[in-house]
Amino acid sequence: MPRYLVQASYTPAAAAAFVNNPQDRVAGVRALAQKMGGTLESMDYCLGDYDLVAVATLPDDLTAAAMALAVNSAGHI
Repeated sequence: MPRYLVQASYTPAAAAAFVNNPQDRVAGVRALAQKMGGTLESMDYCLGDYDLVAVATLPDDLTAAAMALAVNSAGHI
């Protein structure tokens, strides 16, 4: 199965909300990857141009695109 690297940045509103109400986002992304037939290998928070970096193994490009759309649809990144 192909591996995908995702780099993402939170919107300013999402960053402010997370400061006021910290939450574990890894569990939700891991569950979504499993539901789509893959695995979340890592999800790390970082400093610099991006706020997080994730590596996932997913069945194919179509599934990876669907997962990206699902994660982005909330409007936080």
